[in-house]
Amino acid sequence: MTERQDDRSIGELLAELSRETSTLVRKELELARTEISAKAQQAAVHAGMAAGGGVLVHAGALVLLAALVAGLTQLGIAPWLSR
Repeated sequence: MTERQDDRSIGELLAELSRETSTLVRKELELARTEISAKAQQAAVHAGMAAGGGVLVHAGALVLLAALVAGLTQLGIAPWLSR
């Protein structure tokens, strides 16, 4: 095996380490920001779907209550009692 000779000084090596570390941290922060924004967008979509489902459940409950009132009225119960 051939040995690689590195003639850089300790100061140059530390400067390179500092540059590479700061580059790594910047890229990691950029990646985290991208992931968070993607997850926030996905969460917003899911929240919208949940809200839409809640609206449908509410409308369905109102229809069932109206059917119950109509059914009680058909059985001869006074309309004011069936409400």
